[in-house]
Amino acid sequence: MKALFALSFMGFCLCCYSVAMANEQRHHYHHGDKKKGYHNHASEELRGLMADLRRGGHVLLIRHERTNMFLLDKPNRDLSDCNTQRNLSPAGIGMAKENGDNLKYLEIPIGKVISSPMCRTLETARYMFRRYEVDSVFLGNPMEKEKHGRDILDFAKGLIEPNINHVMVGHLSNIQMAFGIMVHEGDTVVIGEEGGELRVVDVIQANGWNDLVHDEVNRKKLKAQRAKAQ
Repeated sequence: MKALFALSFMGFCLCCYSVAMANEQRHHYHHGDKKKGYHNHASEELRGLMADLRRGGHVLLIRHERTNMFLLDKPNRDLSDCNTQRNLSPAGIGMAKENGDNLKYLEIPIGKVISSPMCRTLETARYMFRRYEVDSVFLGNPMEKEKHGRDILDFAKGLIEPNINHVMVGHLSNIQMAFGIMVHEGDTVVIGEEGGELRVVDVIQANGWNDLVHDEVNRKKLKAQRAKAQ
């Protein structure tokens, strides 16, 4: 009995460790660098990704921002009537506006912004970028999941272009069918190309852009202070 309990406890510990390691990778947890004179909010990997994005050549596949889950899509959902759809919550609207400002502050070059025709994606695109095009590629047939995934991949591949990052604002189903990963509302899947094939470079959480801005502001402030002290 004691041996069985010990094995069960070890299994529980290993499970907790695996979950913790997965969360550490996903959330880019880190311990900062005191030598630089300030605490970094974003990990070194995320800051490196920002530098890559400034050079362009990626697609930012954004899942629409936070929605009001108390008001779901109605059975008679009409694309032309937002009252029949699940829409952004006040927090989602605020985050979309803030992240649009964050991307601009971080000087990440943005080209085309292409959105699903659903209201929650259109709102995300409008509040983040103040402009968008609409494409029905995001509305795949739920009975043809594999085809939908291929359609999203082909569409994204056509947007890879040097020196600029194009944006797709879509849904969880688009991301799951194309890349087989789960992301939260407001997260950004950064897509790159390697050897002629698309790959997921990283996933930036909705609050990740704000962490990067925090670090940029602190870095500039410290640089100004050091310059003044010389």
